[in-house]
Order: sequence, then structure tokens, then C-alpha cells
Amino acid sequence: MGKRIFFVMLAVCFLLFSLFFIYSFSMSHESVPSKRQVENTVSANDLQKFGPVEGAFLHTPKNYGFYNKHRLYIVEQSLGNHEEFSGWYAVIESGEALTAEDEAALQLYAKKENPLNGLEYKSKHKMRVYQNGEVTKEEWLLKAVFFPDEGRYLSFVPLADPGDPGFNLFAEGYKKFLDF
Repeated sequence: MGKRIFFVMLAVCFLLFSLFFIYSFSMSHESVPSKRQVENTVSANDLQKFGPVEGAFLHTPKNYGFYNKHRLYIVEQSLGNHEEFSGWYAVIESGEALTAEDEAALQLYAKKENPLNGLEYKSKHKMRVYQNGEVTKEEWLLKAVFFPDEGRYLSFVPLADPGDPGFNLFAEGYKKFLDF
């Protein structure tokens, strides 16, 4: 009788340990959209995987980036997981030089709000947000570079209100997209 109880308790402990291991593994390995799935969704070829992107224009802030020579594609990290927002993505076109009008608006904004200290604006980029293939938002973004103590970072922020959040590409984005 004592051996049966011991083996039952051992089996229960093994089951609990296995469930805990599976749970911790799934939490540490978040889903990443496949390249082929992204290419089909955004109708583009020869995409390269970039990595995690934080963003304010899609349904969730956890996004993932892919790119080619002319565009940066930012998709929901849950792309293809059959969630209602998994078909959302943003396309950022390669940059254009800032005009004198853009520079004047930035200076005026900096005097009024003053959150722009330490930021450098390199160019402006046309962004379109798609939901299931339909354009739902279109606006200009500024490529902003900033230099905190830990390194160099790159973000795309709205031209209309540079203090609002946009897409943060972190230090890796600075390395890859400074000349984009």
C-alpha cells in the first residue's frame, strides 16, 4: 500500500513539474511571425527579418519588423494566430528630407512642449496602417534618433505631434535604419 501511494505521489509531482516546465518555456519564447506569412500578408517579396518593435499604431504594442530596400513592414507579433487583430500591419516608406516648413514646425513645437531635447530628426517617412488589407490610417512620421547613456536608439514618431509615441526600433534599429 505504501509503495502505491509513493508512486502516485511521484507521478503527480512529475506531472506538476512537466506542466510548470511547459508553461515557463511558452512564456519565455514568444511567437514570431514567419517570413513567408508576412510576405503573403503584406504582398512583398525578399523581406528580411528585423526583430521586435514597440508601437502605438497597431492593436498591441508588441510588434515585429521586416524590411526590404524601400520599406519597413511592422506586423502584429501574433500575426496568423487567428486573433481578430492579427491581420494588422504598418508600412513605412524610405525617407525624404525634411523641408524648411517641417523644421519650422519642429522648432515651434519644441518651444511650446519641450519634450524634444536631445532628439535629432533625420528624415520624414510616409506610413500607412492596414487592417485586413484596407488602409485605415496614413500619416507622416519623423525618424528620431536619441542618445541616452546606454547607447543610440531610433524611433519613428508622428510629424503632426512629435511628443506622441510611434514605433520604437531600439538600438538595433539605429544600426540598421539610420540611413533608411
